[in-house]
Amino acid sequence: PDQVAAWGAQRLFADRFTRVPIDVISGPVTDALVGREYIAKNLGLAAANAVLEPERLAELVLEALKLESLKHQTPRPAVTGLEELPEHED
Repeated sequence: PDQVAAWGAQRLFADRFTRVPIDVISGPVTDALVGREYIAKNLGLAAANAVLEPERLAELVLEALKLESLKHQTPRPAVTGLEELPEHED
């Protein structure tokens, strides 16, 4: 069944594609509530059905993209005030 495929995908990515985490699962396994609950409870992953809950799926994907982009940002020093800026000579 589809739950077995979701479990297999999680194992495959955990074992072989360690640099590519699964953030959300969608597809036939999410057609029924039992599939979405299985994914959440047993796999610890987010699940959303693109037809039944497109807004939720979009939110999960956007959140995952935001978190991924934050991982790759270099922290910048905060600007504390204009008094620290050098004076400009004309």
